Order: sequence, then C-alpha cells, then structure tokens
Amino acid sequence: MAASIVQAETLENFLQAEEEGLSKLLKNEEFWVRNHLQGYARRPDEFKLNSEHRAKPLRTRFLESIRVNPTIKTPLDFQALPNESTSGKALTDWKDITTLKKSYKGRRKIEMGGDL
Repeated sequence: MAASIVQAETLENFLQAEEEGLSKLLKNEEFWVRNHLQGYARRPDEFKLNSEHRAKPLRTRFLESIRVNPTIKTPLDFQALPNESTSGKALTDWKDITTLKKSYKGRRKIEMGGDL
C-alpha cells in the first residue's frame, strides 16, 4: 500500500489552523488523567492551551501545555537513514535543530518542504 502525499507545514501554521481543536483535546486529556491516573503530576493551569490567554505566542503556549521546553527548535526536517542517499537534497545544519553544544557525527537531517 502506497503512502499518501501530504503537505509539510510549520508547527506555527499547524497550530494556527488547529488551535481550537487542540485546546479541546488537551483539556479533555488533562481531565481524564487527573481523574484516572493516581500520582499524576497535574499540568499547572497557567500552561493550559487557551485562546483567551494571548500574552505568549501560540507556539510557546502549545509547547508549555504539552510540557515541552518552549525554546526547542522545530524545523521541517527528518533524519536520513544510514544507507539513504542525501545527494541533491538540502541538509540542515545541526546547530539549527539542537540545543547541544557539539555535533553528533553521522547524523544527517534533510530539510522538508512541499509534498512528502
């Protein structure tokens, strides 16, 4: 079965299009885990994804709501397999995708854009 072609989009564009639905989904998930998982570390209410609290950018509010470091980089790329050719493809500089101070040799990230 062949995979469908999808359009790559930035996290910011995805969040703008899906903010309302994501807000409801995350609210329902938080409600469920608070009521069903003993010992669950509750998400602080100030990290709730809520369109009424626009003091922070949507990207930051979303990443905080799923408990991910809001300074993380989210470029459109994927890691090439060791035997996969990267010839003719734009490679992302490792400094654009990590918070690490030095490179891991052999990691090749291919920039994404357009149809995949």
